[in-house]
Amino acid sequence: MFDFGESLADFSEKYPVCRKEAWVKRNLRCAIFKKNYIFLYKLVKNELVIFNVVHVRTIA
Repeated sequence: MFDFGESLADFSEKYPVCRKEAWVKRNLRCAIFKKNYIFLYKLVKNELVIFNVVHVRTIA
């Protein structure tokens, strides 16, 4: 999981902006990890910041 998080820095634009309204307002991107987890991240001053890692089942 840590390796995947670090790899996001190389391809930060690869994943789309999240669809959930609260996340869209914050301009977060969603990267799916092994179909069970979502990394919520965005670029802040040319640095990738991971805001949260969410299990898919907790999203309503």
